[in-house]
Amino acid sequence: MIAAVSAGVGWTVLLLAQYYYVIRADIGPSWHDFLLGQLRGITYVPRLFVQGTAVRDLAMGHVIASFMTAATLTAVLAGVLLLSRRLPLPQANVTLMK
Repeated sequence: MIAAVSAGVGWTVLLLAQYYYVIRADIGPSWHDFLLGQLRGITYVPRLFVQGTAVRDLAMGHVIASFMTAATLTAVLAGVLLLSRRLPLPQANVTLMK
């Protein structure tokens, strides 16, 4: 099960790398180019992990900006979690058939 999920995640990462960096925007690829494009996308996988703002700032040497972005995102996530626990869940009116 873990191997299947890992293979699926790996393939998805290759598809994303191919979509962002290999496929031309003006035409769609043929099946042959689509499948071979996944192999060309392997070299672009590291770029996928530098797309996030905090990681990109850190990679560019902006340590303070990276920390502030990560802290802001953490505070927003904590606020959402806190608010979601305080709000009541809507109750569904369900009638059981006899």
